[in-house]
Amino acid sequence: MSKLLPILFFCLVFIHCNSSGISGQDQVRQLSSSEIDLLKNELKKYSFGQIQDTIIIKYDYDRESCWNNLDQQTDEYIKMVISERQNFILEEISKRKNLSFFHFKEPGNNFNKIISWDERVLTDTAGVLKNLYFHKSNFCGNSAIILPDGKMIFIKSDAHFDALKWNQEKIRKVLN
Repeated sequence: MSKLLPILFFCLVFIHCNSSGISGQDQVRQLSSSEIDLLKNELKKYSFGQIQDTIIIKYDYDRESCWNNLDQQTDEYIKMVISERQNFILEEISKRKNLSFFHFKEPGNNFNKIISWDERVLTDTAGVLKNLYFHKSNFCGNSAIILPDGKMIFIKSDAHFDALKWNQEKIRKVLN
């Protein structure tokens, strides 16, 4: 039972925490071709493969308190939650073709353990992504979905990688 507790906790957190959202047309915008080129060139620095047609970026901020309560748990427990998050991400990515996913954090030293211990979280070392797309922080980080036509959907407070769960129907509703 003790091995199931982190998984159960993770599932409960996913189900019971506020879902991310967008509000207003300012959350959807058209990127110019130069902005798309700049974004893809920046992402190539962090990618070993080709950048796909659709890009999802999760961005976390220094001094964020979203997961601070989890820091009180044992190291083993926190590592299990990180592992479950990674499994969730990989499972969601495997369901979608032509998707590049990146999880970034801004530079800094004041992250909770779930972010600082996760070796897969990339650091936006020069702050390029923050300055261009993620300059306004929200509780639990933000995400962006960049579509092949250059439309970008900005998702506020995306603690649970909701952007990965968006399907074509949900995207179409937001764009219309």
